Amino acid sequence: MRQSPWFEQLGDFLARSTLLADQGQHHDACTCFGLLYELIEQMERGEEIVFAEEVGSWMIPGDEKVYLQAYIRG
Repeated sequence: MRQSPWFEQLGDFLARSTLLADQGQHHDACTCFGLLYELIEQMERGEEIVFAEEVGSWMIPGDEKVYLQAYIRG
């Protein structure tokens, strides 16, 4: 199954936010993660953010554990 460009971009934003945290830019990383996870929560509650038959955080590429650790570290 081909990954949705929306989810690919979301995964890229999460990876870039992780990079910010790794570089010590914790305030900026937390701001980015906060916005991204708010968007993910809205999507999972059924808000029509993505037009697809099936959506969920499982569709986001990358390692969610790494993203969460970077968010908490920030």
